[in-house]
Amino acid sequence: MLKIVIMETVNNRIERFKSLYKTAFGVRKYENVYQKIYNSNKITKLLSSAADKHLAPHSLDYLYALNEIPYFIFSKGDTQALGAIIAFERWMRSENNEVRHITGIELNQILDGIINESSKSMLTIRV
Repeated sequence: MLKIVIMETVNNRIERFKSLYKTAFGVRKYENVYQKIYNSNKITKLLSSAADKHLAPHSLDYLYALNEIPYFIFSKGDTQALGAIIAFERWMRSENNEVRHITGIELNQILDGIINESSKSMLTIRV
């Protein structure tokens, strides 16, 4: 039961960040970032590598992978955070069922790491 509550908290935090991003930058830009992440070979490679090793990618793994995608290289921290969060959400939906040893607390730590690292260059969104 506790794991479900913590997982909902992670999902709620993700949805809140996405909502704040859409309010600040618009749905069109959000959808553009979403498509970039879901069509990215770099993100697919990161997630496949993690799945092969039965490990969860670290928050910095998402951000490093983003910086290999031309669209994100000069993006603001807000956009990089959104991209990393969408990639993290993509991993949670596809691979977390395979990685049984990760807890809701660890999922929150990954999310915190993404937000904290990106907040150094965030200009608009404050979480």
